[in-house]
Amino acid sequence: MASAIIIGRVVVISLALAGCVSKAPPRVVGTPPANKVWARADGVRMSSNPALMRQGQADLAQCRALANVGVQDGQYDLKILNGCMTSRGYVERDI
Repeated sequence: MASAIIIGRVVVISLALAGCVSKAPPRVVGTPPANKVWARADGVRMSSNPALMRQGQADLAQCRALANVGVQDGQYDLKILNGCMTSRGYVERDI
């Protein structure tokens, strides 16, 4: 009798936890806005520092490669692109 109660509880808890599993968020695929640029979050200008400019270009290329997986050439998963650049210390700014 006690084992039936335990099994019943395990089944109820398993079903409850299965409902907690969420689906992946929908992809936002497109081209980055033409009126935006990536800038360093600390405010240091990359244009006056060749080493920072090279690093910024390398970071953007790597993030674009990550965000281009499974989408057409020239298109990016913008959530992945934005998350990648943000994690590397950049913010998107208007030009």
